[in-house]
Amino acid sequence: GVFDKNGKLWNDSEEDDIRSITPSMLHGHIDVPILNAGNEGYAHTYIVCPAAVVGPSLGPIGKSSFFVKAVVQMSLVNKRALYVGEGSNEFNIVHIDDVVDLYCRVFELSTEEKGLQSFNPYARYFIATSKSISWREIATFAGASLYKRDILKRPEHLSVNLTDLPLSVHCLVHRFF
Repeated sequence: GVFDKNGKLWNDSEEDDIRSITPSMLHGHIDVPILNAGNEGYAHTYIVCPAAVVGPSLGPIGKSSFFVKAVVQMSLVNKRALYVGEGSNEFNIVHIDDVVDLYCRVFELSTEEKGLQSFNPYARYFIATSKSISWREIATFAGASLYKRDILKRPEHLSVNLTDLPLSVHCLVHRFF
């Protein structure tokens, strides 16, 4: 885990970024056919891609996001909150309230006579993110939170080499990310 400042930062305001999505990318096998259907005029398509969703669930069934579940599971499996290397690699998060607001706004725009329908589907692709956070910060928070709830025996996080992660953690990482 080292942050690569030269790495690709996807931007939903850049049509070329959205056009370069391929089926082999995460969710690309879903996004590409939807974008193609919109581009070919079969439907007015809208895609909202939330980053890792955080925040309390206010619905009738309290449910954590896959991101929270993955971090907790990785911590439980290893009995410590982990991050790889220096932990400076970043992950994007978005609060659930912001995701709800975005979905509502997209719905409003989709029903307006002069809304987003006039734009091509690549302009109707929204990446919902509000903050970048390092994996070290995530591990620090997870360790402290799980310790406070008496789930972990110690609050401290642990830096590991990617090759030292147990197979079970690799499976969790690939399952969730």
